Amino acid sequence: MDIVFVILHYNTIDETRKCAASIAHSFYMTAYKIIIIDNDSPNRTGIELAAEYKDNDKIDVIIAPNNLGFAKGNNLGIEMARKMEPKYICCTNNDTVFEQLDFFEQLDVEYNKSKAAVIGPMVIRKNGEIQKYDRKIKTMNEYEKELYTLLHGDPILITIKKALIQFPGVKAIRDCVFRKDYKEFPGCFLERREHIVLHGCCLIFTKEFFDVYQGFYDKTFMYKEEELLYLMAEKEKLNMVYCPSLRVRHLEDAATVSVYRTSKTKNKFRREMQAESIKILMEYMENIVKDGDSCGK
Repeated sequence: MDIVFVILHYNTIDETRKCAASIAHSFYMTAYKIIIIDNDSPNRTGIELAAEYKDNDKIDVIIAPNNLGFAKGNNLGIEMARKMEPKYICCTNNDTVFEQLDFFEQLDVEYNKSKAAVIGPMVIRKNGEIQKYDRKIKTMNEYEKELYTLLHGDPILITIKKALIQFPGVKAIRDCVFRKDYKEFPGCFLERREHIVLHGCCLIFTKEFFDVYQGFYDKTFMYKEEELLYLMAEKEKLNMVYCPSLRVRHLEDAATVSVYRTSKTKNKFRREMQAESIKILMEYMENIVKDGDSCGK
């Protein structure tokens, strides 16, 4: 087996179908397998997928007994994938699409060069922009501030927003002051990088990773898995490589949006999950320091 794809599914069946179809299209010359992990979708689409793919020898559908979240859900798929002894295991969100016909060949080129434990592709957002994200882990102080803001709000921004609300044209002002504009993309994300925090929508694991670890750090439900993965790799001196010669398209947050239709409930859910994950991440960082290693530098 050349590569096994682990796809987490939750509710959004059309996205999962598109992801699986894109793999079949882009890897038709490759010995591949797809394992779909249904995280106990309440709309029963996991059962629907199992029936739909029951005669497809390239796709297995596993129904989890409950919603395992990101890390544990992927780890269930990884455990099954490793039994097939593939060269690579790719954990990908169901709202990710593969369009590159030479993806596997380019992956081989990168791995033969770097022997990286984890490889991440360039991620193209649904609006056509290249996804940018933190390339290095933050410091403990930065995570403490992020946690405080999630739990209590940023006191400075709250004060400014209250002041701005008194003026006419406030929406235009707020858009200007608070909106993050991602259209100007730094050139460094067009270049290959090593020892970098990768984007979690598509992560490719190799033998070097599984020589040390069984899968993701499984204490989180959602968010911060990428940072924890980076710390795990750095702790064992494993290399994580950002490889822009590999490309995927990411439709972004389809599963979350399917459950939380309003911005208010979706943002509340995100804040709660992010806060819990930051606490777990900070605890992991503290344990690394206790063990005598450095982190957050």
